[in-house]
Amino acid sequence: MHIKRPFLLLIACLFFSYLRAQTGVVFKIKYLPEHSYETNITTNMNAEMNISGDEKEMEKIKAKGIKLPMIMTSVTTVGVNIKTGALKPGSTFPITLNYADLATKKTLNGKETTAAPSPLIGQTIYGECTSAGKMHLDSMSGKALDENLKASLTSAINNMVNQMHFPEKPLNIGETFTQEVPFNLPISGINMQFAIKIIYRLTTIENNSAFFDLDQSMSFDMATKKDSVTMTGKGTGKGDGKLIYSIEQNFPTSMSSNFDLSYQIKVENMTMTGRAKTSSTHQTKISSIAK
Repeated sequence: MHIKRPFLLLIACLFFSYLRAQTGVVFKIKYLPEHSYETNITTNMNAEMNISGDEKEMEKIKAKGIKLPMIMTSVTTVGVNIKTGALKPGSTFPITLNYADLATKKTLNGKETTAAPSPLIGQTIYGECTSAGKMHLDSMSGKALDENLKASLTSAINNMVNQMHFPEKPLNIGETFTQEVPFNLPISGINMQFAIKIIYRLTTIENNSAFFDLDQSMSFDMATKKDSVTMTGKGTGKGDGKLIYSIEQNFPTSMSSNFDLSYQIKVENMTMTGRAKTSSTHQTKISSIAK
C-alpha cells in the first residue's frame, strides 16, 4: 500500500504531540533574542462601597456632596511594545520597552475623570535579558524624568514582567501549580497589601500551545493601627480565568481573568462595606525580527 508523505507527516506530528502530553512539559517564561512582543492589556473594574457609623461623621460626608453608596468604575488600558536584539557573548541580549498606551478612565457616581497622560508614554526603557529568561532593566530615555522616578518605574516594571513563575518540574495534563500575586487595597489613606492565590491547571496541549484554567482566591482578617487610628477588616475574593502559553515561543500569548471581592473595614467608629468586580484581558503578539 502506498501512503502519501503528507499523511505520514500528519501522523508523526500527532504522535509527537501525544508523546509530549504524556511525558510532561517544562514551562518557562523567557524572551527570545531578535523578537518583537506587542502586548495589550485591558482591565475593567466595577465597585460599590457604602459607609455607615457615627452620625456626625456621616453628616460631614454628606456635606461634601458624597452620595452613598458610591458607585465606581475604571477602565485601564496598557499597550507596550518590547523588542529584543541579537544574542551577545555571555548569552545576553539587549531589550527595549516602549509604551504606546497607558491610560485610566474612572467614574464616581456617574461623573467621569481622566488621569493625566502617563510620563511613560513615548519613553524607551533599556535593559538586558539572559537566554535563561532573566530580565534586568537599567535605564530610561527622556530628560523630563528625574533619576529617582526612573529608578522607581524601572523597579516596578521589573517586578511586573518577572512576576509569574512556572514550576521547574515537567507538568502533565491535569496537574496544577500554585502562585501568589500581590493585591493592594487603599482604604482611608492606608495602602493595605494582601495576596491573591492562583491555582493553574493544565487542561490541554494542542497546536504547540498549552491551555490552563485559573482558580483564584483571597481572604484576609486583619487589624492594624496608623497614627493611633485602629483599623480592622475582613474580606474574601474568588475568581477564574484562562491562560494560553506558546510552547514554541516560551511565552503566554493570551490570558483572561475575572475576580470578585467583598470586604468590610472598620476605622474607629465608621464601617465601610464594599464589593468590587474586576475583569482583564492580556494579549501578546510575538514575531521574529531576525535579519
